[in-house]
Amino acid sequence: MLDSKVSEYVGGELKVNQAYIICGQAGITPLAYGSFGVGKSATTKAIAEAAGRYFYPMYLGQQIPEDLGGFPVPTTVEYNGTEHRIVKRLMDEGILLCKLQPSVLFLDELTCATPAVQAAALQWVLEEVPNCWKFAAANPSDIATNGSPLEPAMINRMCVMEWEPDIESWSEGMTNGNASQFPVPYMPVLPADWEEGVGHYSAQAVKFVTDTNHVLARPELLNKTPSDDASELPFPTQRSWTNAVRLLGAADSVGADEHTRRTLVVGCLGDDAGQMFLDFMKHEEYKTPEEILADPYDVRVPRSCHLAICYIGSVLRRVREDLTPTRWENLRIFLSSCHKQNPDVAQAFKGKVWKIKPVGHQPEYSEYFADMESERSDLPI
Repeated sequence: MLDSKVSEYVGGELKVNQAYIICGQAGITPLAYGSFGVGKSATTKAIAEAAGRYFYPMYLGQQIPEDLGGFPVPTTVEYNGTEHRIVKRLMDEGILLCKLQPSVLFLDELTCATPAVQAAALQWVLEEVPNCWKFAAANPSDIATNGSPLEPAMINRMCVMEWEPDIESWSEGMTNGNASQFPVPYMPVLPADWEEGVGHYSAQAVKFVTDTNHVLARPELLNKTPSDDASELPFPTQRSWTNAVRLLGAADSVGADEHTRRTLVVGCLGDDAGQMFLDFMKHEEYKTPEEILADPYDVRVPRSCHLAICYIGSVLRRVREDLTPTRWENLRIFLSSCHKQNPDVAQAFKGKVWKIKPVGHQPEYSEYFADMESERSDLPI
């Protein structure tokens, strides 16, 4: 079985399926397509164990609609003194436990399910269950047992991605774990304030699909019906645009790499629309928080105060989550770059930056940010 401890490999070697893990935490169900026996179920169970959550797998190829929607039970209700006979739905025990505690609900074998079971599963994808992470996995319908293609309504509510077999973890478990103990891939945990980083991407998405004056804007991609030959692939709608920008904010909050960010965007919008949007954001010259911290000098910030606040705030959150003296100093440099462009917004963040200064760290002096911090008395001479 899989080791229930989160892997110590955080340097990049085992960072596979990060998009899948981020989605479940952000409240958007990921759908991982993959062949048989490549670790989809085992990894999802290991995620639950690592997070200390109740794990409930539903193998949909073996279910009937009532397993998900509840079994009908006759009862009565009283209205204005008169009893009326009705039918209520008796919930499955495992689903009830998912609602009552921190949990992971795993909808497996999605393409092996009948259309009626898929429709019942869609209700679970739609329902907001506090503190329940939802994941889904499937074999491509052309190789699944009694394969049933997924309806566009299901696809459009999920983030669709190809499963990335974790060869390194499997190899380590085979050689060092006697083929029974396998390390869990690195699991990023979203901070409580991860949604604060969504605003910047929301504004960019709105600009991309509504600004007819921008050379790279594509208003026709706001809502697009999938073609018959792409019926099981993601496609852009107002719903999937909303999901995409929320996942970008979540990705930024844990410093996700470019591959993970692209997987999330394309998984919601499809290859063409997703890549066009990513190219649009690059053209706008806006960078991710980690890109800014790697080279914080002379970074261009949005002219809009609202966007500038979102932009600066996302970098501040990343430093707060992963605080080192070097990252804090780079945050100061970045804020000073912002000060040269929008002094009022930068001044609003200055106190927050100094509030998280690493304990015992002696701030460095630089002419680059002397103007913004000239009134501080705790800087070295």
